Amino acid sequence: MAEKTNKTTPSKAKPRTTAKAKKAPRKSSKKVATPSYDVIAERAWSIWMDKGCQPGQDEQNWLEAVAQLESELVSC
Repeated sequence: MAEKTNKTTPSKAKPRTTAKAKKAPRKSSKKVATPSYDVIAERAWSIWMDKGCQPGQDEQNWLEAVAQLESELVSC
């Protein structure tokens, strides 16, 4: 009985490519506008006046003004 020889043919597989880096998920393309310093200052001054010109509330009034203005911009 004749023995079969196992002839190998050159592989036709595609050459390996380097692993591609996964792209980070896209963030929302919707950009939120930031109010300007002057607009924030005016709003903070109004808040300060509405609260009776209480001293020592500068930072709190500023942060409240920023929050109000940003929420107004998002809702538009």
